[in-house]
Parts: sequence; structure tokens; C-alpha cells
Amino acid sequence: MANALVSRWFSEDSVQSKPALMEFWQQQLMKVDNHSYDLLCAWLGNTDLTKKHGIKNVKTQLICGEKDVATTPELMNNLASLMHIDSTIQLDHVGHVPSVESPKALADILKSFISS
Repeated sequence: MANALVSRWFSEDSVQSKPALMEFWQQQLMKVDNHSYDLLCAWLGNTDLTKKHGIKNVKTQLICGEKDVATTPELMNNLASLMHIDSTIQLDHVGHVPSVESPKALADILKSFISS
């Protein structure tokens, strides 16, 4: 499943401009044991946290990739609405893993958020 997962995690832009990216992450995913991955998928598929009420009055920033097909910008906007957050920050030309595809932009957003 490594090929399918990695192609969903990263934008086509990143895969084209950084050919070693896909190969590296496919190799990393092939090291994950099937049982643990199955448990994670089962948990994610069977868990609905939308009705959970956590800590109130905690400043939160949602960040998503424009090209994320796993956690789409639309899904993140819905989550923002459920959490009563005015908006999300969307990184252009980025997929599911902005820390890999756009680390500087993500770090800048996080620094600004923490500073505020």
C-alpha cells in the first residue's frame, strides 16, 4: 500500500519537483508493520470525535494543504466550523504532509501563531 498512500500524501507538484520524495516515503512506509497500520486504520474509521468537547478557550489554528486528498480543505473548513474557528490556513500546492512538502512555510505559520 506504500505507493497508494504516498501518492495521496504528497501533491503532484512535490512529486514532480522532488523525485526522491516519493521513493523515500514509500521505503519508510514499507517498514511499518501491517498489524499496527491495521489497528490505526480501524481506530480512525470507527472513531467520531466531532461531538467531543475538549478544553474550552484554547487558541487553535487549523492548517491544511490545498492538494490534500486525505484531509481535504473542505473537511478542514467543516472542522473549523465545528470548533468555532473563523478560518483555516491553506498552503498552496501542498498535500497531506506540509512538514515535508513545505517545512519553511509551516514553520513560519507556527511561529506566528505561537507568537500571537
